[in-house]
Amino acid sequence: MAKFKVGDRVRNLEEIGDILHKMKGTVLEISSVPYVEWDEEIGGHDAGGLGRAGYCHSQQEDLLELVEPKSKAQTNQQIELCKEILRSLPHSSAHLREVASNILIRAIQGEENE
Repeated sequence: MAKFKVGDRVRNLEEIGDILHKMKGTVLEISSVPYVEWDEEIGGHDAGGLGRAGYCHSQQEDLLELVEPKSKAQTNQQIELCKEILRSLPHSSAHLREVASNILIRAIQGEENE
């Protein structure tokens, strides 16, 4: 039985190639060697269309650990901060909107801060 489910946030436990120790990603499939979409570009592939090109690669599940979700209060605080930032940005600031949106997505996914 697979250790992780699709959408789980995981941390890499051993550096292998461009997948660095403690790098985080999101599980894309249920398998003993699941495809993971890493948070950083690793020169990988798109996991057969499941993820972003260049960000995906499989990893043995025994080399991954589940990233524990943060508390509901922390998540809500981060979501409210992102909403405030998004509301205050001028319409021409697409890059800043994208950055704030990514922070909001990670908050909703329950990623912990390090």
